[in-house]
Amino acid sequence: MSDPVRIGILGAGAVAKYALIAPARRDNGIVVASVAARDANRAAAYAAANGIPRASTYDEMLADPEIEAVYVATPNSLHCEWTLKALDAGKAVLCEKPLGSNAAEARRMADAPGLLVEALHWRYHPQSDRMRQLIEGGAIGALTEIDFTFLVPGKYFQPDDIRFRRDLSGGAVMDLGYYAISFLRFVAGAEPEAILRAEAVQIAPDVDGAMKAEMRFPGGCIARMNLSLVDEADDFTIAAEITGERGSISIVNPVHPQNGGGLDVIVDGAARNYPPEKPATYDWQARAFARNVREGAPVLTTAREGAAIMKVIDDVYRAASMNPRGV
Repeated sequence: MSDPVRIGILGAGAVAKYALIAPARRDNGIVVASVAARDANRAAAYAAANGIPRASTYDEMLADPEIEAVYVATPNSLHCEWTLKALDAGKAVLCEKPLGSNAAEARRMADAPGLLVEALHWRYHPQSDRMRQLIEGGAIGALTEIDFTFLVPGKYFQPDDIRFRRDLSGGAVMDLGYYAISFLRFVAGAEPEAILRAEAVQIAPDVDGAMKAEMRFPGGCIARMNLSLVDEADDFTIAAEITGERGSISIVNPVHPQNGGGLDVIVDGAARNYPPEKPATYDWQARAFARNVREGAPVLTTAREGAAIMKVIDDVYRAASMNPRGV
């Protein structure tokens, strides 16, 4: 067995705890060797609280020869800057979604030399490929509609949460919409031909607390997404419905399939369930990233794919009479 990849976390935030630290503890081919933050005291406190041996500044981490890879978990607005710096320092990079603040940034990142993987974790779960195989195999016939819903109760956030700050490239589409658009494109197997409508609930100037959008894919398939960071319900709603000429696929929690009910498929009136597999999406992602670094395995979630998702996000904002982030 090869040595685990020694990775540093760039950005001492909550996401790294479940997206990287927990999978590393479950022995998925990586070890978290360091954490960096803008504030040295914050980095030290984060390291102590999470059992990470070293704490440093961003620049110190990139200069550390023992760190092979970097997980960029900064606020969205800093993804491009620090991913490019990490690549320039010779580090492999696992960048949290969204890849950049807008499509132009994402294209710059995709053009940079080095190993860059986007942390779009749901794609790594086996359920994603099973769903695609059913669709491509014609199980439910030609696609007619795709619906993706991601509603998060507003009670979970403070008014100053980074998701609500335009200067940090926040917004419902940048957060929840990234999952939605990646899912819609993956299911359709194509880019949308047009954004038919987009309606935002702005909680601050140019900041979307919620967004509904509809788009058309080749062949006439209509896709819709319903997103909210300010939902009034008591619990999350994460669901998708894929409709074809012969049947449908229903999914509860496509973002975290291991916590859902699998794929509920109806074909010509006959129902079947494909149960989800364990472990968590983040474990599958960590294993894949370790193989990317150690074995040169093909990258599943490429920066080119991320740039394509960001273009749709930019188009949705414009359709809602809003400006793309970072512009």
